[in-house]
Amino acid sequence: MNRTALHLLTFALTALFSPPASALDIIPRPASVETAPNGPASRPVRVRIAEESPPALREVAALIAEELGAISGKAAPVRLGDTSGAVLRLTLETAASTSPEGYTLRTDRDGAHLESPTPAGLYRGWQTLRAALEQHCDLGSFTVRDAPRFRWRGLHLDESRHFFGKAFVKRTLDLMARHKLNTFHWHLTDGPGWRLEIPEYPRLTGVGAWRRDKTDRPWDWRATELSFEGGRPGDYGGFYTESDIREILAYAKARFITVVPEIEMPGHAYAALVAYPEFACENNAVHTEGLRGKDVFCAGNPATFAFAETVLRRVCELFADAPYIHIGGDEVSPLAWNDCPKCRERLRSIGGKDAHDLQADFTRRIAGLLRDRGRRAMGWDEIAAGPPIPSDAAVMVWRDAAFARRALERGHDVVLTPISHLYFDLPERRGPGEPRGADGITPLEKVYGYEPVEPGLPEPLANNILGVQACLWTEHITTPALADHRLLPRLCALSEIAWSPAASRDTGDFLRRLGPWSETLRQAGYRCKPRAEDASAPKSATPKPKAASR
Repeated sequence: MNRTALHLLTFALTALFSPPASALDIIPRPASVETAPNGPASRPVRVRIAEESPPALREVAALIAEELGAISGKAAPVRLGDTSGAVLRLTLETAASTSPEGYTLRTDRDGAHLESPTPAGLYRGWQTLRAALEQHCDLGSFTVRDAPRFRWRGLHLDESRHFFGKAFVKRTLDLMARHKLNTFHWHLTDGPGWRLEIPEYPRLTGVGAWRRDKTDRPWDWRATELSFEGGRPGDYGGFYTESDIREILAYAKARFITVVPEIEMPGHAYAALVAYPEFACENNAVHTEGLRGKDVFCAGNPATFAFAETVLRRVCELFADAPYIHIGGDEVSPLAWNDCPKCRERLRSIGGKDAHDLQADFTRRIAGLLRDRGRRAMGWDEIAAGPPIPSDAAVMVWRDAAFARRALERGHDVVLTPISHLYFDLPERRGPGEPRGADGITPLEKVYGYEPVEPGLPEPLANNILGVQACLWTEHITTPALADHRLLPRLCALSEIAWSPAASRDTGDFLRRLGPWSETLRQAGYRCKPRAEDASAPKSATPKPKAASR
């Protein structure tokens, strides 16, 4: 059988055995859809809430009305108690779902009725109706009963390597909302750049946010040349002021997305240590070559922890709704610590043997600072790979299932973000124009096939899996256009892993629904390539970025 005939046979079999199309061929797939023989439903033209509705319901109704109006191109006002015409009725109802983000959606000739125990659930349910309206589904009368599979449905964005700014972050939050994702992991500091204003330490952004522009060359963090005296004309970089952060957090909160900031420590601290060399280890020259492999905060210097306490206090004040503060903790080199008298003395004082003990001690101290402020520390899986740390620290597992199992057995809550399936900085496949540098590929079908709960995992351990998250590291991603091409359509697959029941997942049916959904995203302004196109970003879509202005 030749290749063409094989493809035709595969297509025919997929069509034969795929579930029948419905009015809700959307992504992510709802848990339950029941059709009713009541004829076609009316498309709502306004939003209705009860006259005695609380402020939280009024706020979400206003946002839903704004998004409803954008679909039709006409204003869709919020009316109190109005029943005239086709309306979307919003009701807070505790019996609508056992999940805080669950909802019940009914459509009929009068429009649609959406119920949930919480405003967040109403907004998730609206995304279901919104998708159907935007895809011009033939709205029959139906009832949707839906709730998320996982509590944590996340997307990570690295802005240390490349800086994208407020407009891009808000656009990304909108994309998350469409896919019912609820956690934005914001990687704000790392070796190549510090992106968060800390008033007590102005050089963190005055120096650490700017570097010589080398975006026209292949990425190599070892070639980073930070502006030792601050930004110069033509430098690449940027940062977020406290005002910027508050604006973005308000935008996320309105869409029921929690923002979890990441402040890297003790490793990946090159930008911070160039700005403040007094927090580096002794005998460690602070210049481009001197910190190679030694870009860690000194673990034996009390001033390091005074610095960390001030920074984390500011972070906790700004990110007031974040239950976790991510502290990184991955890929910590022992070279500087091994050569530092202060670190060796600290190691002796705690009865430790090596750098693993010193990092565990560092993590315990930082977790204590956060606990004192009512927050929980979170870190990459290296923090749970050595000596024990407080069990209330959550672990984000980027390596394989063995590291997840170890963290779970130690009593940690876990978020799964394996490099094998959910690192979206890796391209779907290689093609003309695809930037080189990142190792490996991650096809869409591989993403969709990921199952977070390994077979045979005991239920008590499985219950401590908070959820799943994709990561967009940006060493090789320099523009929003390329970011879109790496995120989409794989973010669509992530949303179904995170939201939909495991038993409902079907690759063929997902790909069938992905076609019209991709067109909906393109109409909304996202660069979601059709599956027939090459997976690489067009050269014209990835121009050399300009240096951000202060």
